[in-house]
Amino acid sequence: MSRPRRSCASFWPIWPELRLALCSLLLLLTLLPGVPTLAPVYAGMSTRQNDPAAQCAEGMQLAEAGRTDAALPLLAAGVAGATSGVFDAPELPGACAATLGRLLQDQGRLDDALAAYATALQFFETQPNDAATLDVLERIGAAYAGLGQTIEALEAYRRARDLARALEDRPREMVALANMFRLFHEQRHWREALELTLQMQQVGRAITEETGDGLFESIGLLFTMVVLVGQWRCTEAPVVGQQALDLARDDERFNVAGTVAFSNGQCALIQQRYDDALEFYRQAVVYSRALGDHDIELLALDGVARVHRTHQRYDEALDVIRLALQRARALDDRDREADLLGAMGSIYSDQARYDQALNLSRQALQIARDRRDRFGEAFQLLHMGEMYRHQRRYDEALATHQRALQIAREMGFRELEAFALTYLGEDYAAQQRLDEALDAGLRALDVYDTVRTTAGSDAARIGIVEQNFFAYDRPVWLAHQLGRDDLAFAISERGRARAFLDGLATGTIELSDDTANQLFQRERETALTWLLAQDALNQARARRSSDRARLAELEARLEAAEAAHAAALRAIDQRGGQLAALVPGRAQAPLSRVEVQALLPPRTTLVSYWLGGDQTLAFVLSADQFQTIALPVGVAEVTQHVRQLRSVLISAPPTQRISQPSAAVWLHRQLIAPLRPHLRTSRLLIVPHASLHHLPFAALGDERGRMLLDEFTLTLLPSASTLRFLERPASAPVAAPRALVLANADYTLPSAAAEAQAIADLFDSQLLLGSQATEQALRAHAGQAGILHIATHGEYLPDAPLASYLTLAPGSPEHTPAATRGSDEPSGARLEVADVYGLDLRQTDLVVLSACQSNLSAWTSGDDMVGLTRAFLYAGASSVVASLWLVPDKATSQLMERFYTHLRAGSGKAEALQKAQQEIRARYPSPYYWAGFVLLGEGEGALVAVPWWQRLPWWAWPVALSLAIVGIGGAWRQRNRWLRDDPRKG
Repeated sequence: MSRPRRSCASFWPIWPELRLALCSLLLLLTLLPGVPTLAPVYAGMSTRQNDPAAQCAEGMQLAEAGRTDAALPLLAAGVAGATSGVFDAPELPGACAATLGRLLQDQGRLDDALAAYATALQFFETQPNDAATLDVLERIGAAYAGLGQTIEALEAYRRARDLARALEDRPREMVALANMFRLFHEQRHWREALELTLQMQQVGRAITEETGDGLFESIGLLFTMVVLVGQWRCTEAPVVGQQALDLARDDERFNVAGTVAFSNGQCALIQQRYDDALEFYRQAVVYSRALGDHDIELLALDGVARVHRTHQRYDEALDVIRLALQRARALDDRDREADLLGAMGSIYSDQARYDQALNLSRQALQIARDRRDRFGEAFQLLHMGEMYRHQRRYDEALATHQRALQIAREMGFRELEAFALTYLGEDYAAQQRLDEALDAGLRALDVYDTVRTTAGSDAARIGIVEQNFFAYDRPVWLAHQLGRDDLAFAISERGRARAFLDGLATGTIELSDDTANQLFQRERETALTWLLAQDALNQARARRSSDRARLAELEARLEAAEAAHAAALRAIDQRGGQLAALVPGRAQAPLSRVEVQALLPPRTTLVSYWLGGDQTLAFVLSADQFQTIALPVGVAEVTQHVRQLRSVLISAPPTQRISQPSAAVWLHRQLIAPLRPHLRTSRLLIVPHASLHHLPFAALGDERGRMLLDEFTLTLLPSASTLRFLERPASAPVAAPRALVLANADYTLPSAAAEAQAIADLFDSQLLLGSQATEQALRAHAGQAGILHIATHGEYLPDAPLASYLTLAPGSPEHTPAATRGSDEPSGARLEVADVYGLDLRQTDLVVLSACQSNLSAWTSGDDMVGLTRAFLYAGASSVVASLWLVPDKATSQLMERFYTHLRAGSGKAEALQKAQQEIRARYPSPYYWAGFVLLGEGEGALVAVPWWQRLPWWAWPVALSLAIVGIGGAWRQRNRWLRDDPRKG
């Protein structure tokens, strides 16, 4: 059975790794034999009019010979006659209908092909032919996928998978899984795609064990690697790719080496390792040419050009693009040709050669129109509008972007609609039509809020958000320019939550509350159905389908899916609490400025930063004031100094660690000093933005050596809207809370045991040391602890923050599932961010992560951070103390001992940390030793109540003694006077 090979360059031009997955799939399918034709069995039968058996036999022979036009009428007549006649060979009608369906499908007549396949399946029910049924189910799935009917395609592929499993036909099971993977991967449903690749690995491993052929297992690993690259999880992807190479290094049936090299190049480019990326791409070109894999070759050439473009080596980039374009045209790969024309146009745009760029975009636009590719058409129109704006041809820019917006709306493609609205806002802003620009920007955000970003890792979302940062950034600044600072603050809050919410939407988490977890999973399931229905309708509209009945059916399915998802959101909203904040359905909007002020603790000022291109906005709020201050520094300059400060603190030799680095002084001068007239309280709440999430604010100080730590108690918040979830106790309990302490799980932190003992001396504590510090023990006891202290190692994974973890002791085998990271280490030894959401910490007032880099989290231009701390806050903790860098073991132990001593004495959490840091600074002046620990969440409340007299300031005692002396003296004088007036009373 022939399997026509499609181009691998036919979808989503900005995501080449998606095309890579399709190439891998198609190559996998070519490895498997098709169902043997039945035509030779009936070669001796003569053709007679009105003889269905003879018509089928001859038609199948002609089909096998490639004479499709002659075969089709015979097959159609044979199938029509077979439905009413009786064949001597009962297996022939089903094979005849299946062959008819295959030829119709090859001609693109998918609806007719599906009808033929349905007939074939009916015949196979009466005359079972498992192998042929399996083939037909695969083809039915492909036909539905071609029609954009994703749900039906998935159902067909699932039936094929189940049948292959029943037959123990592992290669065909692999194909079915790969087909299902393709559907999820094309639409960037990464979580589901990754689950399928793990199943593919298991099937491939079974094939290796049975036959010794490791190629299928290698391909399963390659599919996993493709997903990881698509998710930008570039710590894990190269490891998986190497495993695939080890299994099939010399196997020339598949371009394993080229695929792995290209993927490694993608990761190196993401990580800005440009020399490595260039070398990997060049390797991919060499391997791919040797095996004739033109798809990977073209993608790798495009990668080489991107590296040159990044370094502004435009001539080299253009030479490579021209070579790739020549190859694409030779292969008649029109989709890839359009992509390469667009890439060349982008290079010309970088050089301000807008006329040439426009000419290339017009060529790409014509290809899209010729191929009836509406998404490609809108995509090129967006680029052309950009060129017109650069040339100040504003009317043409507006008209072009409005046409792109119209196409996006006709398709129902919400994300593309948001892009077009954002570009329109830029057009208006360039003409100083600020009100119209703000209106377009806000409409774009309204659309964005209905789009669930399906990029599957936080690093991938970060890349997407940074590429389109102006979608949130521009409205903030426009509102400020128009004097609408309340709106500017609200938009900034709206932007901060974006990556975090979408991270949870595509990550895998289980909540501790069964009811909440059921609602959360229900929302996910209905959202997936809704997205699949939307994708199907988008594809039908993109093809300008003339089948109005089909479009009406898809619209009705989408309406039903939307209704089911809306019902799930209402149930979540009715439940209230933080659950609604985890859902990208935006059931709870960010707090307004007035709402934030109402929730601020007494004697507290909140400062919320927003880093822009050339300036930074600081929103300063207290209970009775609100100011917006524009600071004359932008994101690049601030980020440079934050990184410089961290480098000086963390990387400098111990003898060169100074108490006040120049970068700390500069950051204080730019970010703090201009706000001083408005900072009138002793408590400061800071909402960082972008690189400021990694800034140790306590270390900032002025030229005279006075530090922020000396003037304010400092608390950080992921966003001002987090205030709604932070419960402040009305009064601290008289008795100290119970503490649960897990420490030194891997026996590599010798001071952690002493640290744990110091806590136990101050609080009623349950100590879990060494091998006792397991995840099972944590889950069993955390719910009864007012304080949770974890003193262990932690690792931050920048390309997968939801997988960042704290190291715990391995649990017992029956409670510890095998890891899926390619390591023999049990997963119970890692408490990942995703695991933290399953903890019940509603009784926990304070979590202390005395670990390495426990607060490090991915930052983006305008997004809430994603890390361990946010997960612990969701799990119910009121506040979290965590570290920004690897703090020395001894200094950490000393700081923690002083921190808990002050807590035990009745200080509030932020005040206790402030005092502890001041005391450690007296021993170790460099902020490296003490400024790395920060408090997030609620910082005002005390954990232990103290008698009222202990809460009096020191100066109250001499004043009280003086008043007492004066009172006693006055009473004595009054008595003496009384006695003098009436001596008898003495």
